[in-house]
Amino acid sequence: MKIDLYTKIVLTVIAVCLAKIALVDAIPQAVAQGSPTKVVVCDPSGYWCQGRNGWQ
Repeated sequence: MKIDLYTKIVLTVIAVCLAKIALVDAIPQAVAQGSPTKVVVCDPSGYWCQGRNGWQ
């Protein structure tokens, strides 16, 4: 009975470790953008656009 419990514990630890090893490479790391992206807000026609000093 003790050997059976010991075997189950050891196999469970091995399974958890293998799952951790498999999942480490499966999830990609998040990488931030190098510099901010400049955004210009325009009306639907594209004639009036938001500048630093207001609508131009």
